Amino acid sequence: MQFYRNLPVDPLVYPICFVTIGIGLLWLFQLHFSWSRYSSAAVHPTEKIAFILAHDGPGIAASAVVIVLTFLAMGAAIQNGHMVSSFLGIASSVAILLVFTVCFISVFVFVGGSREARGVKWYQIFKTGDTHFTAPQLASFDSASLFSLHDRLLDSRPCASRAVGAFVISPKIRYPILVLCTAYVFFAIYGFYNTGIDIKEEYFLPSGSSEKSFIEQYRDQFGKTTQFVELTIENSIEYHDHDVQNSIFDIMDFAIAEGYATRAVNWLAEFAKFEKASIYDVNPDTFVPVVNLVFLPSETYRKYTSDIVMDRFQTQIIKSRMYLELTAKGFAERTSFVDMILKKAAAKGIPLSVDIPASMSLRHDISVFTSGMVAFGVAIVMLFIVSLLLLGQPALTVMLLITSIAVLGETVGYAYYWSVPMNIVTLTMALAGNALTCVIVMAFCYSYSMSGKSQIRAGVRIQYTFQATLIPVLFACIVPVLTFLPLLYVDVPVVHHLFKIVVLNATASLIHYLFFLPNMMLAFSERFGFSCSSLSCAELCCDMDDESSIYYIPTGGRAVHPEGLYHHPSYTYTVPKPLMNAPPPHYLAIAAPPVNSIYGQAEYASRGEMKRESRRHRRHSESSVGASETDGTPRRDRERESRRRRQRRAVSRDSEIYEDLPSPRVVTSSRSTSPRRQQPGSMRRQNHSGPSNPRPQAFHYEEGAQWRPYVQPSPYMFYPGPVYGQQRR
Repeated sequence: MQFYRNLPVDPLVYPICFVTIGIGLLWLFQLHFSWSRYSSAAVHPTEKIAFILAHDGPGIAASAVVIVLTFLAMGAAIQNGHMVSSFLGIASSVAILLVFTVCFISVFVFVGGSREARGVKWYQIFKTGDTHFTAPQLASFDSASLFSLHDRLLDSRPCASRAVGAFVISPKIRYPILVLCTAYVFFAIYGFYNTGIDIKEEYFLPSGSSEKSFIEQYRDQFGKTTQFVELTIENSIEYHDHDVQNSIFDIMDFAIAEGYATRAVNWLAEFAKFEKASIYDVNPDTFVPVVNLVFLPSETYRKYTSDIVMDRFQTQIIKSRMYLELTAKGFAERTSFVDMILKKAAAKGIPLSVDIPASMSLRHDISVFTSGMVAFGVAIVMLFIVSLLLLGQPALTVMLLITSIAVLGETVGYAYYWSVPMNIVTLTMALAGNALTCVIVMAFCYSYSMSGKSQIRAGVRIQYTFQATLIPVLFACIVPVLTFLPLLYVDVPVVHHLFKIVVLNATASLIHYLFFLPNMMLAFSERFGFSCSSLSCAELCCDMDDESSIYYIPTGGRAVHPEGLYHHPSYTYTVPKPLMNAPPPHYLAIAAPPVNSIYGQAEYASRGEMKRESRRHRRHSESSVGASETDGTPRRDRERESRRRRQRRAVSRDSEIYEDLPSPRVVTSSRSTSPRRQQPGSMRRQNHSGPSNPRPQAFHYEEGAQWRPYVQPSPYMFYPGPVYGQQRR
């Protein structure tokens, strides 16, 4: 900053380093926990740090660019020297911090992570460990490979940070959070409305110093002087003109009529009374001699001598003073009261300046609030434009703007309850703390957007976002407060005021991160359809690399070219190599109607016919061979009994073939079309043999038993198709 300025260094600029500390810790722990969030088993450490910088680095770079451009514009838009120095200090420190993060912090993250991957503890300095890693495969990442590798390496197991994310968006806690946040914002608005601008000499002096003792004694002895307002007309005007006199009287009467002052001490009003009672002719040429030689030397008006300043020739009045005695309302609202008086004087063409002895710098009191609002307005415009260009998500830009406005209002509002006066020092610190708030919001939004293809639902994405940013945000909000504590030994009130502003800003940012941002993001996702663009079907909605996917095909140990490592082919259209020869040209496979749709019906009938023929032939041969034998002989009885046993065994074997399959029973109509477990030949033999022949035990079955129908595969028929190359007529 000193390269373009010849002014001495402003010591009140140094407190902005605590904002830079918070931003640096956030980026540092983002990179550190990114290394531990991804698995180290599948990639080389060099490839892993390249992946982390490619996946998480753009978010850090985008937030740095947004902060640098925003605070440069804020410094260029205002004229207050302290604010300009502070805003340019924020911009330059964040720019340097970005270079430091990419070129220095990332190197140490890589060194520590590679030692961890080798199995070496941090205190084992001279130990090498296991250096056998997989060879690096990729030198750069495109969007497809980046998201695919992210989903492969991500450790999505349950953890404390994910549990916090699930808790803050749970339906049971959502409405209590809404009530508490509404009350928190309401009290902040009330405090912001009642806060005032205040700066005193005592704020910059130690409590036991002689200077502060002198000021306290002066206020005790001359306390009544703080009840007056000095109105000074800086240049020469036409005091003899009645229009000018009426304009000055209107300003005085306005202050009394509105209750800001109890009375006015005005030499011009006394001269008007003197002029009416005097015998002197007062005109433009005699006005100054009468005032100088007649009015001021008189005993009654001698007290106004110090209020009128003449030129050295005693020919004109170049400066004059008037006074207003303030009421309690005027003293409490002195800034707005003075602002109204100056506007009225400017409208009437009177070069008026106002001074309040009770105020250290009235110009500061009037201009600091205006300068702060102008700077914050420029910040809002720059945040809207730059974040929309870099992030490309209107919902994220809206969240950034809402959070920035709310955090600044809450910081100023709760400073009123904590008795922190608003002045150029504290207001500038509150505006500078908004840089940390913006970085936290952009880290949250970027992690939500880059959660990967595996994180589809909004609730799961918020859990992933807390896994990526919760601990870095806690460090960014807590560590600056802790590092400020040693400065509290400096017994100067302004240091304590700055500490309270840092605490309020960090608390407001943390409350918004924990409660506002997750539920706001959930509302945008569910109510307004906000989602990540990487979930479109053009970018591989169906993950074929998941082992539970039906499209997953293991690659085994085959080599994969690095360029095509993540170019997934569509396995849904791949056809396996046929086991038969290819069909002839123009072969059209059309399924013919099934021959018999009932399981075993055709074969069952053919077997029955063959058995009937064999039995008929056997009976014919037996009758021809044994015709001479007498019926009822023991030999004939034994042969008949053996034939019956063979028939029963054959029927039993046939019935065992068609046992019911182990499947749930199918409820059908009372008339079943399924065949029953008996052979047609057996039925015919029963009817032929008569009732004297008992039914074999193998034919005993349940009448309601059903079969599972089985459809035979349909054969293909050949239809010669049209010959290509011939024209249809």
